[in-house]
Amino acid sequence: MGRLYRLRSVLMSLPGIGLFSTFRRRPRGSEIERMQWNERVLQIDRDDVHASDDAPSRLVVLHGAMTMVEVLEHATAGGYLPQISGGRATWVAETNGGSMGALMPIAVLAQQWAEPRFLIASSATVSDHFGEVAPRLRFRYRCQVEPSVVLQTLA
Repeated sequence: MGRLYRLRSVLMSLPGIGLFSTFRRRPRGSEIERMQWNERVLQIDRDDVHASDDAPSRLVVLHGAMTMVEVLEHATAGGYLPQISGGRATWVAETNGGSMGALMPIAVLAQQWAEPRFLIASSATVSDHFGEVAPRLRFRYRCQVEPSVVLQTLA
C-alpha cells in the first residue's frame, strides 16, 4: 500500500506531470491489490513543432479498464499538443502496445477534427492494448499534411 501512494506523491511533485485515476476516495483492502495490478504509468512524449519548442515528457497513471479513447483524452488534456496558426496541425499517436518496444500508429489527430480517427479498436482497454509491456505514447507531428491522407497511408 505504501509504495503505491509514495509513487503517486513523487509523480505529483514533478513539474509538468498529470495524474489521472479512477478512484475518488482512498481505496481499501482488495481495491489496493487490484490497483497495484491494474494501474500503469504511461510515458507520453511528442515531437517539437519548431526549433524553440521544447516538448516536455509527461507521466500519467492509467487504470487498466480505461479505453484507448480515454487514454488519448487524458494525454492531450491541458493543451499538450500545441495549436498552430492556420489551424491545420496533424499528429499521429503511436504506442508500443502489442509489440516488443516498437511504436505503432494507433490514431490520427488533427487540429481541424473534433475527435481522433483510430487505426485500432477505440474500445480496447489499457490492459488489452499494452498487455505486460510498460506503456508508452508518442505524438508524431506531421506538419500541415492533410490528415485524411495520413490516415489512408497508415490504414
